[in-house]
Amino acid sequence: LNPRYLKLNDLKISGGFRLIAWREGIRCGLNQPLTGFGAIELKNVYRAFGPCKGPPPHDVIDPNEAHCDYITWFMKAGIIGLATYLAFWVCTIWHLTKASRLVDGIDGILIFAITAGSVSSLTYGCTSSFWWNNKSAPFVLFLVGVALAMTSQCESPKRSPV
Repeated sequence: LNPRYLKLNDLKISGGFRLIAWREGIRCGLNQPLTGFGAIELKNVYRAFGPCKGPPPHDVIDPNEAHCDYITWFMKAGIIGLATYLAFWVCTIWHLTKASRLVDGIDGILIFAITAGSVSSLTYGCTSSFWWNNKSAPFVLFLVGVALAMTSQCESPKRSPV
């Protein structure tokens, strides 16, 4: 097992810093829970609500980001924005999963692969900021758009019953 997972509260290991950034991000977000703080840099949000407490000897830390897409959405867009973000992805992945079963051949495989890639990027967002600090995020959205366009004519099953 990777040592960084054994001591999650140790700031010498990145996991400890992430836990503090998450805790403090949620604490800051609860000050504007409905709509969030908007598109300002997160380090300014963190600083506005006092120092982030860390374990000794690092009594104060200064995070630049939340290290979690979902906490970032909560801090920037509030519960409304986070719920909209999650609803978009749940509906999109549900539609693509359903459609990948209805499309035969390479198109169905491509739709399934794009769906799996989307789920992968959402999983990565649990411990890092994929959508906020990544130059490849627009490309992922482009691929999702391509997959949705491929499924736009999907109304009835094309496969014969077995």
